[in-house]
Amino acid sequence: MSGDGQPRFTFRKRKIAAFMIGIVTVGLICRLAPIGLDPWARKWSGSVLWGALFWCVAALVTSPERRVMRFLVGALGVAASEWLKMVHLAPLDALRKTETGGFLLGRIFSWRDLCAYIVGLVFMELMSLLIHLRTETRSRTEIGRLKS
Repeated sequence: MSGDGQPRFTFRKRKIAAFMIGIVTVGLICRLAPIGLDPWARKWSGSVLWGALFWCVAALVTSPERRVMRFLVGALGVAASEWLKMVHLAPLDALRKTETGGFLLGRIFSWRDLCAYIVGLVFMELMSLLIHLRTETRSRTEIGRLKS
């Protein structure tokens, strides 16, 4: 909390929010912009980016040290988003019939989509681990120089 009683939006969370904006932007470009992507690339790039977006959401609500928890929260999120396609209530079905609703909610459950989302989660977690290891190595190198 900051001094005025409001939660602080840390530098780490600002970076994650920036990643989220980038992921949404790239995802919309891949799926909607006429940039000449073949349908396969357009479909699967968007699905992998959807998984990456859920990793970011999980990273916002978990501490940086809790990698397994972050991955599980992200996996639960992507699973819920895919399983929502199997829920058929009149309001949801009406929304799915619109172009925007179909784009956001999806229409048909697919194990392949779920696998693509997991690929996005794994990719982001690996990138997070690499950044962490690189930062840690750099810190150790700097400490070693200071001791010499």
